[in-house]
Amino acid sequence: MDCCSYFNDLADGWDAKCAPHPELLQTVAFLSGARPGLHVLDIACGTGAMFPALLKQGVERLVGVDMADKMAAVAHAKFASDPRVEVRCGDFYTLKSEPFHAALLYNAYPHFLDKEALFAKAASLLSIGGRFTIAHGMGRETLNGHHGNVPASVCAPLYPAAEEAQRWEAWFTVDMLCDSPEFYLISGVKR
Repeated sequence: MDCCSYFNDLADGWDAKCAPHPELLQTVAFLSGARPGLHVLDIACGTGAMFPALLKQGVERLVGVDMADKMAAVAHAKFASDPRVEVRCGDFYTLKSEPFHAALLYNAYPHFLDKEALFAKAASLLSIGGRFTIAHGMGRETLNGHHGNVPASVCAPLYPAAEEAQRWEAWFTVDMLCDSPEFYLISGVKR
């Protein structure tokens, strides 16, 4: 099974099953560097769970990309009337270079199996000083347990934040880490 098929199978009930806590999403949006007037990229945006929190930060433009066409279709339907939002269905790695001020991955990092390719592509899409953030609304051990039955072709284990942050060094200066039982975050700015 590939990642696209896996998430397309889950799209119909995703929002009901994975109802996020608005306070947590607002915290992630703030930490991601989303601010008024900025252009933000939501990588693996799914059904657009992060969109309301990012828009509340006052972003000028929000682009969400997801390779699972059913997930992207749900996000598009929910936000089609907001001119600040663009949802793209497709492979993140094929995005054309355009200057984003911030990019984030919320609840999706383990599904990017080639981390170095992820970091390099994110860096290519960010302005110098742009912020890249990954975050999970649960702790590492809980998430790894949750993914215990997910095929290895779809998901990799989540490692300690300090260990993961070392892999970012060629592209980003990491300045925020959290690896608690309830929350996981790595964030840094493009060099």
